[in-house]
Amino acid sequence: MSQLALLDLAQPPIDFSGKRVLVPISGGINSAAALCFLAEHQPQSMMPAELCLFYSHLREHSPDTAHFVSDLIRFARRRFPVVTAKITRASVNAYFERERTIPHPTISPCSIDLKIDPRKAWLEQHPCDYTLIGFVRTERRRIARQEKYREPGILYPIQHMTDEDCFDLVKQCIGWYPAIYDIRWTQDDVLNGRCQPSEKGKRVFTHNNCLPCKNMTARQLAQVGRHYPKYAERAIQTAARIPGAYWGREDTPEVFQCDQCTRFD
Repeated sequence: MSQLALLDLAQPPIDFSGKRVLVPISGGINSAAALCFLAEHQPQSMMPAELCLFYSHLREHSPDTAHFVSDLIRFARRRFPVVTAKITRASVNAYFERERTIPHPTISPCSIDLKIDPRKAWLEQHPCDYTLIGFVRTERRRIARQEKYREPGILYPIQHMTDEDCFDLVKQCIGWYPAIYDIRWTQDDVLNGRCQPSEKGKRVFTHNNCLPCKNMTARQLAQVGRHYPKYAERAIQTAARIPGAYWGREDTPEVFQCDQCTRFD
C-alpha cells in the first residue's frame, strides 16, 4: 500500500463484535478490497459476529467474475466465524428486452431492479447493523452525496486507499482479480488510432460491470467487441430487437462515462 494509506490505517477501528455486517460484493476490485481490508485490519476482538455478503450476478459480467466472487466467499469463510452469502442471478440484456429500452446513462433502472432492490428485499429479512461500501480516496464527492441521505450504519472502510492499493490488497489476499483489469492500451492501439499516446499502458476497462454497460460510448463499445466479441454480439442482437434502442451513446455526460468513472467496480 502507499505510505498515506498505511498512515491512515492508524485510525481506530469500529468495534463490530456482536454485530451483523454486510459487504455488498459487485465482482469488482473495490468491493473486494473492502472485504479484504476488514479481514486483514480488523482486530480479532472486534470482528463481526456475522458477516453477510450479497452479490447480484449478471450474465453480462466478465467471464471470470463468478469464479472471483466464489473465491471471495471462500476467503471470507476462512477468516470470519460466521458468513452468510446470498447470490441472485439475472441478465441485463434480457431485462432491456423485457422493458423494451436501453436506458440513457442518466437513469439506471437496471441497477435498481437487478441489484439494489433485490439487496433491499434480502436485508428486510436479514437486517444488518452496518454496511461497508468500497469507495476509495478519489470518491470523496460520492461519499459526501451518500452521507446527505444519513442512512444509519453505512461506512466507507477503504476511503483512505487508492485504486492501486485495492489491487495490491486483493492480490495479496485472494491471489488474483478478474482478467478484465489487466487489458491495457498498447503501442499497436496508439498506432492504429484506438487510443492517445498518453493512454498507452493504462487499463482499457476501468470497471468490471456489464459488458457492455449502457453508459458506454461508441469507443468503449468497440473495445468490448475487440476483447469480448460474444458479449458485444449479444448486445447488438438485443438492440436490434428493441425499436429505437442502441448502445454507445455519444451524448453520455462525462460523469456517467465508463472511462471517466473513478470507481473500479
